[in-house]
Amino acid sequence: MKQKRNWRGKGVRWVAAVCLLLAAAAMYGWWHFFYSREEMERSVALVECIRYETLTPTSGQQVFFAGIGPDSSLVLPALAPDSTLMRPHRKVGWWVNRYPLIPSCHGTLLTEAPSGSWHDTLSGKGWRQVRLRTIQNLEAEHRRMKKQLTEMEEYLRVHSVQDEGYTDIAERALQQRGSVARTAALLLQLRRFSPDVPPVHRVHYIYKVMTAGGNFVMKPRATDTQQGWVLLQTADEQTPPGVQPLSPLPWAVATKGEKLVASYPGLLFLPSHPLASSAKKAPVQAVVIPVHFRRDSICPSGEVLFPGGSPVFTPTGGFVGWISDGRFISHPVLSDKL
Repeated sequence: MKQKRNWRGKGVRWVAAVCLLLAAAAMYGWWHFFYSREEMERSVALVECIRYETLTPTSGQQVFFAGIGPDSSLVLPALAPDSTLMRPHRKVGWWVNRYPLIPSCHGTLLTEAPSGSWHDTLSGKGWRQVRLRTIQNLEAEHRRMKKQLTEMEEYLRVHSVQDEGYTDIAERALQQRGSVARTAALLLQLRRFSPDVPPVHRVHYIYKVMTAGGNFVMKPRATDTQQGWVLLQTADEQTPPGVQPLSPLPWAVATKGEKLVASYPGLLFLPSHPLASSAKKAPVQAVVIPVHFRRDSICPSGEVLFPGGSPVFTPTGGFVGWISDGRFISHPVLSDKL
């Protein structure tokens, strides 16, 4: 009987130990997979991307441009990047753990990929067409600008400084002379490009991320053009202090119904100037907003209220996906790519 009681006592202790372990695991899982509103706000960052392309010849100047237009010509071609070409585009990103239940962020952040993906039209016959069409467009623009400059110079010849508007016309004429000269130099360089030997073509991305802890230059680590996301990482592979990396729930959640979205509402209405490197905080505050997704996974407010890259949570705080192009993307699409 005594031996039986000993076995019973051991069994109770084992059961109690297992229950304690399960309770601890449940508490850890809840703490790790479910986030408070304050943690949701700290999980997002403001992402700024500058995208441009270059053509580098074997000799001569490099040509910068924004992409290929519908008419197969270079968009915004220039011999030096300006504020128009280097205009930043803003998205939302979220800090992410690579492995569930393990702090494994290492400074990685996921955001929506910028528009204007890589194209292969700058080779063979495609390059010849792009070169010819760009030269034709620039020649027409050059003729138009020279005509306007001639009209301005004629006005300045027959009027004096005392005439109303003379100073404004003189300033505009000075700017127009610079534009005519730059266009002529660009045309000269494009004509030097061989129509049969395409120059070296590269697409460049500059990523900056702003959080409560400061600004960071990020490098792209992985890109999925089909799903439309890019994974960024800090240069030193260290997670900034004060941010909250996310781990997705290990089970699927229905895409329709009520969810919580952490984002920067009104981001599209901010001025498009680059983020100042000395800025101490983001120009907008991250907030958590409830939203009801439709059956087709479309967010009713779209990009206006929830910019691409905004993470999506369940009402209890479980991270389940993100918004891309106004649509809810479930996390299982990403889990095998991180």
